[in-house]
Amino acid sequence: MRIFLVAALALVGATAQAAPVDLELGAGAAYSLEGAFSDTKLAEPTFVFRAGYPAASFFTPGLKALLIAGPNGLPVTGGFQGWAVMADARLHSRGFVQVEADPAVGVGQGLAIPCGCDAAHATSGGLAPYFQLTGGLRTGIIEGAWAALDVGGMLWTGLGAGGGSGFTPLGGGIHPTFLATLSIGMPLWFGHKDDD
Repeated sequence: MRIFLVAALALVGATAQAAPVDLELGAGAAYSLEGAFSDTKLAEPTFVFRAGYPAASFFTPGLKALLIAGPNGLPVTGGFQGWAVMADARLHSRGFVQVEADPAVGVGQGLAIPCGCDAAHATSGGLAPYFQLTGGLRTGIIEGAWAALDVGGMLWTGLGAGGGSGFTPLGGGIHPTFLATLSIGMPLWFGHKDDD
């Protein structure tokens, strides 16, 4: 959680000189189909923070932080957690209701607890490349603000099994996870705004 908060503050600071900045805060769920992440295939609570700069009417690149707040210790029957920070290149249509596509690349760390049994070791990884592709719909809700529903996928890399046998990559160390989030956003100005 502390890493997520630090990353979110850093994203705001990094974009503070490029006004206006589109800020978004979202919540949803992440779901893994692989046993390396969850024997019980549970959906985990997920939070997303994004700061983007509207470079064009159809293009808003930005920086994003992701937190999957699953279980963090034994005994559990399954689940996973992770975090990532990334740069994205959001493409979107124009108008009150917009279609958007959001590819992103960054770094992250995944952690999975397959089960609470003594024979199973936690699946984990260090800081490693992270990839995300989401798409969805965004619509205005009040003047200057919007709501967005996005779904997509994530690729975690560098994951393996720990324990007495040492680190063993699982599935090549690459594991897909699905994501769905609902976000609220609005543009904010940082620094001096010129008068019209």
